[in-house]
Amino acid sequence: MLTAAPDATAILDALPSSVLVLDAGGSILSLNPAAEQLFSASAGQLAGRAFGDLLAPHSTLAALVRQVALERVSVSEYGFALALAKGRGAEVDAHVLPMGEPQADTGDGDGGAILVLLHRCSIAQRLDRHLAHRGSARSIAALAQTLAHEVKNPLSGIRGAAQ
Repeated sequence: MLTAAPDATAILDALPSSVLVLDAGGSILSLNPAAEQLFSASAGQLAGRAFGDLLAPHSTLAALVRQVALERVSVSEYGFALALAKGRGAEVDAHVLPMGEPQADTGDGDGGAILVLLHRCSIAQRLDRHLAHRGSARSIAALAQTLAHEVKNPLSGIRGAAQ
């Protein structure tokens, strides 16, 4: 026997990922407790505020939201530093999606709500990325060392022949 499913709000409130719904103009319509914790403010304080005001200038996330508002396509960005206006931040994976159909499609991209999902990267994910970058740096250093050796050998031969 199936039991009654919890309502959508209860499900969103239970998620460990931050979930925000923005209107077409970028103002916050609703958010879950994980988003309240990420932005260090209550839903009452954030509702109606411009989402861009919470982010540092030139934020990657603000650019993703603008792209979704204009193009009405889903976009994702993984493992980037979310810089907040208050100076704090976190490394997150972000998914930004258009919700439903635009209310009034005037061709200027100004219509329809936007869903923002933010998931904090775990310490293991950050360590994995760090080790991958370190391995890449070692590979580049080895390549540079090999290249220097290959250039040095013919030059030594030319110098010996010149003497």
